[in-house]
Amino acid sequence: MKIHQTQGQTILILLLVMSVALALGVSIIQRSLTDVATSTKVEQSTRAFYTAEAGIERALTGDSTGVTFSDNNSQAIVFDSGLLPAQSTQEGQAGQALEYPPVSKEDIAQVWLANPSTNPMAPHYRQSSLDIYWGEQNINTTDSDNMPAIAIVLIYEDQGEYKASRFYLDSDFRRIESNGFRDATIGSGSCGNISIETSMGPGRRFYCKYTLTDLPLSMILLRARMLYNKSNQPFAVGPKCVNDDPDYPNDCSLPPQARVITSIGVSGETERRVQLFKLDKVVPPYFDYAIFSAGEISK
Repeated sequence: MKIHQTQGQTILILLLVMSVALALGVSIIQRSLTDVATSTKVEQSTRAFYTAEAGIERALTGDSTGVTFSDNNSQAIVFDSGLLPAQSTQEGQAGQALEYPPVSKEDIAQVWLANPSTNPMAPHYRQSSLDIYWGEQNINTTDSDNMPAIAIVLIYEDQGEYKASRFYLDSDFRRIESNGFRDATIGSGSCGNISIETSMGPGRRFYCKYTLTDLPLSMILLRARMLYNKSNQPFAVGPKCVNDDPDYPNDCSLPPQARVITSIGVSGETERRVQLFKLDKVVPPYFDYAIFSAGEISK
């Protein structure tokens, strides 16, 4: 009887050991399969990203819209918007607004108002008003540290001399008394739900809009700096058409100056998208401080 009990206990122990070993084996196999799947996805994601970057590089070398190429088991589809913004097609109608990628704090966005491709630069936009759009539509208005203000420098020519007009606009009226900015909700401005069509597409939404008025007709460029924001904020400049001058057929449009190149890299089941906003002839950041210095600038 004792012999049968010992044999039964041995069988139970063997079954227990085999069950534990089987569970460990299954767990190891599952972990290995998961690791293989994860590493495969990481590899495909990396390959798709680099392929998308290669698509951008190929577009910059002159390939046309809709380029498709394959390499190393991956594929890139590239789309080039061509020069933006679109100009007005009807007399007396304003052209398309130019939208920048989201702008970080203290970063500068630049918009040409004269034609930068000519030397000397030929007048292009010849209206006395401009619409400025900035800020996320669904911004938290209780967070004063992320309600963006904007500082604008408008460069224009006056009898052979380059001059500047400055505008400081704040979306948060609580700071007006301390910083001396204009309240963006008073006069020709408003903040809330603002939707327009820009070079990025229709239905683009912004928090604030302000119309700059009484501007000179010989404007060269506009430079905007975002302030008081923790997160990147959208920014756009929209032309207006007040007086149509037959001598300047495009005077209600901003000069075409930017390209948006989108490259979609595909590898396996993974897709990565890279978008490049390219603006030609960008003035360096120190321009705002150097050109208007009271003294001479020396190295």
